[in-house]
Amino acid sequence: MQNAFWKIVIIVVVIGGCLWAVNPPEDRIRLGRDLSGGVSLVYSVRMPEGADRAALLDQTIRVLSERVNPQGVLDIALTPLGSNRIEVVMPLPNEEVKRLADAYRDRLDTFVVATEIKRSALERTLADGTAVATFGGGSLRGQLVADLQTAHDTALALRTSLVAAQASGDEAAINAARQAIADAEVESEGLEEELL
Repeated sequence: MQNAFWKIVIIVVVIGGCLWAVNPPEDRIRLGRDLSGGVSLVYSVRMPEGADRAALLDQTIRVLSERVNPQGVLDIALTPLGSNRIEVVMPLPNEEVKRLADAYRDRLDTFVVATEIKRSALERTLADGTAVATFGGGSLRGQLVADLQTAHDTALALRTSLVAAQASGDEAAINAARQAIADAEVESEGLEEELL
């Protein structure tokens, strides 16, 4: 009788330990690709005539594995299919990966909105000469803003010279001033389009 009691105790302890090890199942048990779903892609490999197809396919799989899964910790399978195709099987992302991807996209969208330059704000700061201070910086965008401010200021100065040329009545000076204004405005508009 004592022997049966200890056997039952051991069975209950083992079953309890197994239940504790897998509880909660969504955190402790990872489903395979067959149960959790996944993506299967088949790629065709172009090979030169007369090449050792098996060796070339194995080399391609080895290179792809090093690129896609360098540490070997991801559940990505690359298998040869026939003599010129490779099947890549990847699991679907789990909830944590989806949550992290959503958080990344949200922060990226917030960053894009925060760094976006509105046309009305740009035109206002160009008019009062503060575009570089408002939107500039040490980046490529800052250089574009500085170039745009210079082109805008040049166009304004040329308009003043057009008024002076019109007052003098010199047709050659008027035409030269109009051409210079047109060139400055084309440059300014090009920079503005590139910036926005």
